[in-house]
Amino acid sequence: MSRIRKALAGLAVIIMTVAGAAFAGATPAQAASWTDCPSSDSNSSGYVCLWENANYTGGRWQAAKLTLEGGFSAGVDGCYNLDGSSYTNGHAVRDTASSWAIRNAQDNYPGAWNYKVYFFEWVNCNFNGNYRFYTGNNNYAVSDLSTLTPNWDNTVASILVTKF
Repeated sequence: MSRIRKALAGLAVIIMTVAGAAFAGATPAQAASWTDCPSSDSNSSGYVCLWENANYTGGRWQAAKLTLEGGFSAGVDGCYNLDGSSYTNGHAVRDTASSWAIRNAQDNYPGAWNYKVYFFEWVNCNFNGNYRFYTGNNNYAVSDLSTLTPNWDNTVASILVTKF
């Protein structure tokens, strides 16, 4: 019996050594990033993305700026209400975003630099409430909307994309 125990103990040491070496070479999962929001292809003007949680985690919602520009709500061209929109995990988008990103179009897209993207706390792109805007000539990302003044965590209800 002692020979069997010694053989099993030796086998266990070998298995643990091999397993330890395998795990030592493993890398942690890639961290979530604003660059998970697609840049664009040759048929797109860039993308706007919202994430359910801070630091670009949880479900993600995305739309091409051209798609958003084609929106129309309450008589406002380019207005896109988030009612009925869902993240990749199926959760509702309106008033739940905790991070956002705007990705630029590729340089070869005509008019790629001529956009403004507005985020509104109210539906119908209502300028009477809080709103923020970014010009389309840079990539923009905010990992935690609660750090903005005023606090934008869980407040985005509509998005307006306009050319300028």
